Amino acid sequence: MGGAERAVYQLVREQLRGDSVSPAVLFAQRGGPYWERMVALDCPTFCADLPSSRAFTRLGGVAELMRPFDLVHFHGAEPLYLLASLRCRGQRRVFTQRGGPAGHYPPAKRLRYALTGAILRRSVHGLSGNTAHGARAGGQLFKIEPSRFAVTYNGIEFDLLEPTRPAEDVRAELGLAADGLVLGTASTLKDWKRVDRLVAALAAVDHPGLQLVVVGDGDELPRLKALADSLGVRSRTVFTGLVTDVANIVQCLDVFCLPSDGNESFGNAAVEAMALGVPTIVFSDGGGTPEHIDDGETGFIVDDEPQLHQALRRLLDDPALRASVGVAGRAAVRERYTPAAAAQRYERLYDAAAGGGRGSTPEDAIPGFAELRRRRRASKPHSIITNEIILAELGRFLAEHYSAARDGAVLDVGAGVKPYAPLYEPFFASSRSTDVASSPHNISTVDVIAAAEDLPFEDESFDCVICTEVLEHCRDPAAALSEMRRVLRPGGHAFVSTPFLVHLHEMPYDYYRYTPSALRDLTQSAGLEVVSLRPRGEYVAVTLNMLQMPVMKVWRRLSGVAGIDLARPSNPLMYLTITAPQRLYVAAWRRMRSRERSVLHGLYRRLSYHTLGFVTTMRRPPN
Repeated sequence: MGGAERAVYQLVREQLRGDSVSPAVLFAQRGGPYWERMVALDCPTFCADLPSSRAFTRLGGVAELMRPFDLVHFHGAEPLYLLASLRCRGQRRVFTQRGGPAGHYPPAKRLRYALTGAILRRSVHGLSGNTAHGARAGGQLFKIEPSRFAVTYNGIEFDLLEPTRPAEDVRAELGLAADGLVLGTASTLKDWKRVDRLVAALAAVDHPGLQLVVVGDGDELPRLKALADSLGVRSRTVFTGLVTDVANIVQCLDVFCLPSDGNESFGNAAVEAMALGVPTIVFSDGGGTPEHIDDGETGFIVDDEPQLHQALRRLLDDPALRASVGVAGRAAVRERYTPAAAAQRYERLYDAAAGGGRGSTPEDAIPGFAELRRRRRASKPHSIITNEIILAELGRFLAEHYSAARDGAVLDVGAGVKPYAPLYEPFFASSRSTDVASSPHNISTVDVIAAAEDLPFEDESFDCVICTEVLEHCRDPAAALSEMRRVLRPGGHAFVSTPFLVHLHEMPYDYYRYTPSALRDLTQSAGLEVVSLRPRGEYVAVTLNMLQMPVMKVWRRLSGVAGIDLARPSNPLMYLTITAPQRLYVAAWRRMRSRERSVLHGLYRRLSYHTLGFVTTMRRPPN
C-alpha cells in the first residue's frame, strides 16, 4: 500500500468529518484496498476505467466526470487528468507534489513531465509539496519557482497504526530471538530506498544477537538476499515480503531506519515508526525525512554509512537512550502530523486557489494576510513597495517552511513595534522579540532589550529567526548572524531582509549596504546555508522611490504650514502622487512573482541589478 494512496485516503477521511469541504474521489481503475476503503467511507467515488494513463481517447469521458466539481485536487503528475480538467470551464485546480527531484528518466517520461509542467505553470491555481523537500523537487521537476509551492505535510491516523497482536507472538512467528535486538525497515524495495546499507550495517556493527527485519517487496529483493548471503548475515536477516499488518512487525523493532535517498518526499514509514515509539534513523540526503527529526532528540540524522554504524552502536548499547528518543519521537510526530492539521493546511490552499486565481501565491492562503496588508498600507502609505514586498516574502517564507502551525518557537530580532507579529505568531507555540534601547521605535511591547550581536538566549532555543531591516544597523553583522545560528535549532530557518539602494535612515546607526555576494559570504561564514536570495523590486521601484522622496518632503512641509496632515492617502493629490503609483507597482510585482515563466518576470530579472534591497532565507544545517 503506497504512502501517497494512504495519505489521500486519510485526508479524505478527515475532510468527511468536517463541513467545509465535500470531497469526492476519482480512481483510474476499480479494485484495490483503497477503492474498497473509500467506498466504505460512504464518500462519492468514481472510476474512469482507464486501461492506462496514456488513454487520451478517454479524455472526454474523464472531463465529464470532473465537470460537476468546483475544484480538483491532483495528487499525481498525469497529464491526461489535467488536460481533462482544462475542458471544465471555471474549474479551479490544485496539485500536490509527492515525489523526489528529477532524475535520468527515459524520453517518454521526460515528455510526460514536460507536458505536466507546462499545464501546472499556466493553468493550476494552487501548488503544494508534502514536505519542503517535495516543494523544491516539484519546482525542479516542473520548472516552477519552488516558493510558489506551499508545504502541506501529510496527516496520519495514528489510531489506525496501533498493533493488533502481542509483540511476543509476532517475534516468535518471525523467528526473532526473544531477548535479541532487532533493526528494521519497511518500504517498497527499490534501489533508491538503499536498503543494502542496512544489510551492510548488520555485518559491520557486529552486535551480539542483532537481527535485521526487512518489510516489503520489490525488484531489489533478490539482490538484497544475495548481498546478505555474501556478507554472511543471511541467517540473521528476515525478509517478510509484502504484508498488511506492518505495525505488528514495527512494534518488535528496537531501532528503525529508512535509508532512502532524495527521491523520498515524505517517508511515511519513518513517521509511523516514530509514532510507535521506535527510535528512528534517517539520512541527511534522504529527501523530506530529516524534516521530521530533531537530531539527537526525536531521532537521528546521519550523513553516511560510518555515521549510521555509530548511531546504531549508540542506540543498541544504551537502552535508556532508545527509550528516551522513542518517547520524544512518538510525542513529536503525533502532535505535528494529525489529520486535522493536514486538512486545515489543504483548506487554506483550497481557499487561496478559489479566491486568488492563477496568480495567487502561498501567502494568500494565510488567514488574516490580506487584512494585515491593508493595515500596513494605511499606516505607511509612503513606503508601500518596501513594506508589501517584505510582508509578501515573509508570508511566503512562513507558508513554505512552517505550515505545520502552532508548534515550536520564533525569535524576532530588532522587532521595533513588531509589525509582522500578527503574521508569524499563528505559526508558532511561542514567540520572543528583541531590540536595542537606542531604537527610534516604540519598543514597549518588545520582550528583551538586547543587541543582535549578543542574544541572551540558550543555544538551539528557536525553530525560526526573523530579522527585517536590522542587519544594516549592526556594527558587527557577522557576529549577529553567528548569534542567529547559535539560537536556531538544527534544520531551523532564518528570514533576513536588508536594504540596498535606499536613503540613509536611523542615523547615526546606519552602517552598511549588502550585495548578494556579501550576504552569501556572511551567511556561509556564520555556518548557515543560503536557501534563497531574492531582490526587493528593481529599477522601476528604485526610480519611483527616488522621485517620490522629494515629493513626500513637500507634502510634509505643507502639512506643517497648513496645520493639518496632508501627507495621508485621503488627500487626493497625495494619493495620486505617492500612494497610487506604489500600489500599481505592487500589483504588477505580485502578478510577475506568481508567473515566473512570463515575459514580465524575465524583464524583472534583467532590471533587478538596481533594487531596493534583498530578502534572504537561511537555514542552519542539521547536525
